Amino acid sequence: MMKLLAWKRLISFYLFLLVAQNMSSSARADNVFSYLKEKYEEMPEKGRFAAGAAAGFVGSRIALRSAVTVIKVAGAAYIA
Repeated sequence: MMKLLAWKRLISFYLFLLVAQNMSSSARADNVFSYLKEKYEEMPEKGRFAAGAAAGFVGSRIALRSAVTVIKVAGAAYIA
């Protein structure tokens, strides 16, 4: 279980660094996104489905975790 948590944190940190690096140069970000779009379009249909499912799952986990945290903080502030 600890290895899984470590991998999740490592991947999250890597993605953060990747996004932060690309935010400094919009031309580089355009190149990265066009490269990713090109690779996505080359995938077979099942690969696109799997990539979309994975992206949706990760996106929903991030959104739900953020929403739960906001609700917890608002509830604690209301009680206090």
